[in-house]
Amino acid sequence: MESIMNYSALPFSVRENIVTAQRLAWKRLAASGTWWDGAMRVAIASEARQAKHCKFCAARREALSSQAIHGQHDSKGLLSDALTEVISCRH
Repeated sequence: MESIMNYSALPFSVRENIVTAQRLAWKRLAASGTWWDGAMRVAIASEARQAKHCKFCAARREALSSQAIHGQHDSKGLLSDALTEVISCRH
């Protein structure tokens, strides 16, 4: 987790209480939940972040009808295509 929460490249300092809160949130996210285990929850979060950069999603947002656009998501390949679609089309 330390490597994920690395603030050294930032041009400003981050208050310790914010670092602590983010680490706690990440720890909770990575734990098993009602629907998925911790690894799956982290994979879903990763795909959600990836969706912001997906060219297919961008083309759909620009289209008059999103369903008229065909292609594949620029996913990380961590999840099924169906789950990636559900996650990606929400961003």
